[in-house]
Amino acid sequence: MFREKQIIKIHQHIASAFLEYQNNIEHIYDFKNYYKFFILIQRAHLYNIFLGKYRENNELMCCFLSLDFDLASQIFLNSKILENDFMLSLRRSFEGQNFYQDFLQLLSKFHKPIFYTYFRISKESQEKDSELQISEMYTAGYPPLIMIQNESIQFPIRSGIPFGINELLPKKQTLEIPVSSKFYIHTPLNEKEHNIRELHYQIIKDNLKLPKDILLFRYHLKEFHITNE
Repeated sequence: MFREKQIIKIHQHIASAFLEYQNNIEHIYDFKNYYKFFILIQRAHLYNIFLGKYRENNELMCCFLSLDFDLASQIFLNSKILENDFMLSLRRSFEGQNFYQDFLQLLSKFHKPIFYTYFRISKESQEKDSELQISEMYTAGYPPLIMIQNESIQFPIRSGIPFGINELLPKKQTLEIPVSSKFYIHTPLNEKEHNIRELHYQIIKDNLKLPKDILLFRYHLKEFHITNE
């Protein structure tokens, strides 16, 4: 879905979405009449799962989920990961109307720290001829999101703490995405092998040799709009 810098249209805005990863993963694409759905699973120092759903002109939803290996071994009891009860429940909730609430209910069954970032951009959040797209975001323990606009670098979203550390839930954060800006989300780093500042520097310089144990998502809102709706 996102591997080849796919062009995405939500309301009057055009953007591109790009998920970058090394080939140490399992993945599945599912194309239906009204949306495109994508799951990617990566075994790294954490167990990374990416889910994406896109309905043209209406909505983009993405969720990153990272589990430690002890928890992953409890969840994935068989080798057919995509057919596992947890993955089926996760996918079923992702296809529903109340994904985030269902997602938290699913995670609450476990008693270990869980890292995630979830964001959604929808037609309902757009205004005609606006120079912005509005995204709702929830993030728990992921590294800071990077936004680049006119060579200016921002970290507009707080990372929060991993789910399950205490009873506090991450609060919804609103991200304003200006036209011509790019934002980047990546999964947590192996601190023994990677330096987050160096990774951010390479992203900013657009000179990234992607580490094999992270997933990187880029969203680039274009300078031109669709205005004939």
